Amino acid sequence: MLFIIEFGMGVRGSALGSVISQISSVFLCALLIYRKYPILKLTRQDFNVSKARIYAHLRLAIPMTVQFSVIGLGAIIIQSVCNTFGTSAIAAMATSIRIEQFIALPLVSIGAAIVTFTAQNYGAKKIYRIRQGVFQSSVFSLVISFILPILFFLFGDKMVLLFLKEANTEVIHLAHTYLQITTLFYCFLGQIFIFRQALQGMGHSILPMVSGFVELFMRGFSGIVLASWFGYIGLCYAGPTAWIGACVILIGGYIYVMKRQQYRLTAKERKTPWPMRLFVRKR
Repeated sequence: MLFIIEFGMGVRGSALGSVISQISSVFLCALLIYRKYPILKLTRQDFNVSKARIYAHLRLAIPMTVQFSVIGLGAIIIQSVCNTFGTSAIAAMATSIRIEQFIALPLVSIGAAIVTFTAQNYGAKKIYRIRQGVFQSSVFSLVISFILPILFFLFGDKMVLLFLKEANTEVIHLAHTYLQITTLFYCFLGQIFIFRQALQGMGHSILPMVSGFVELFMRGFSGIVLASWFGYIGLCYAGPTAWIGACVILIGGYIYVMKRQQYRLTAKERKTPWPMRLFVRKR
């Protein structure tokens, strides 16, 4: 805000502010690690390179890279279709995506937490805790997903105004319409973050990548077809359609992976009916 508003630097001010914030974050994290977490300090031995380590990293990194690239390509397709509806639709879509990125942070944060939780317990061979953690995170995400649509139906237009330089009735209406539609499907978006990160935490990167391709296909197909049939309203349903498709793949993949982990459960845990396993705390 200092560079953009006070110094009048515009886009350059925004870029400079982003770089400064990222550098500051890295510095503060490094300082915290140095002072409080000596186990994370790097030594010369940590820079030794081995083929096994390179393979282990690339086996997870390459599918994740493809996955995020595919999701980005889907956003480009939607933006291209949106550009055909005029400047008001373009401004409304840009505003809506900014708001969506902000309000979806609680759902993203739950996913970021579950990937660490899953990886730790998978390494410790505590599959029982992974089941409990994923289930409880899923319920918590659903609760948030049902609250957000209510807030948008009540205060959505006021939120849109916060991101607009000038009050434009048409842009406000289009942006509010987009958010009213998409927030109804946040229950699927929240589950995507949880199950995608849970699978990645257990070292399974192919299924999340496949879900990314499904999301790309459904987003592109729905965006083009529904927009041609119903106009801007049809375009608003492209994202939710993609979320549903990806969610089905990820939940199905998670169930399949967890069934293959049955041998890592104790005899007592195997005898417990599956729904009850989610509520019984393991001592």
